[in-house]
Amino acid sequence: MKIKIAYILVMVIAVLGYLLYRSGQKVHMLNDVAAWRADTVRVWQDKAGRYLAEKSALQISSAHAKDQLQAELEQVKNDLGIARSKIASITTATSTTQGTITFDANLNYSDAFSDFSLVNSDRGLQLRYSITDSLLITAYYDRPKFWKAKQLRVKAISYNPATRLTGLDHIEIKNKPGRFAISLHAGYGITRSGLSPYIGVGVGYDVFRF
Repeated sequence: MKIKIAYILVMVIAVLGYLLYRSGQKVHMLNDVAAWRADTVRVWQDKAGRYLAEKSALQISSAHAKDQLQAELEQVKNDLGIARSKIASITTATSTTQGTITFDANLNYSDAFSDFSLVNSDRGLQLRYSITDSLLITAYYDRPKFWKAKQLRVKAISYNPATRLTGLDHIEIKNKPGRFAISLHAGYGITRSGLSPYIGVGVGYDVFRF
């Protein structure tokens, strides 16, 4: 009887501990999402006049992403046709291209990133233009202080000096792996022949993940 009571108490404590752990996870994730949304983008220029932007990135589980990032997930799903369960990351960048253009005698202009030409068509004069740019966006881990934990950051550069980066966001969605696994075991243990090396195949199930 005492064994049964002890067993029940252990199970109750385990369940309560798991619920508290999940509750703490949810609160922690809410804080992370709030901090990510509140963090502003830092924009600056390098020596070549190119614009760079940097901001904190967000790592979130697929379960919490459904609750906290509905708008972002729906946009990817609708615009790109990718199912929510398949989305691994979302990166968005916004920019503004502006500058001064001096036309030649024929009202034409071109440089390494843009081209403007005046064309006389059946519908009258038309200004045809083409503006090109190349954005390099990368996520990386950074440690703000040597005693602090690593943080995921996202950084971007616009190779067109006339294009100013105005917004930058990065989300990494960690899909929950399956709990069941079939694995190959090798080691030294107790067998029918006593202590001896062994090789075997086993099926495992994760009860808790931390």
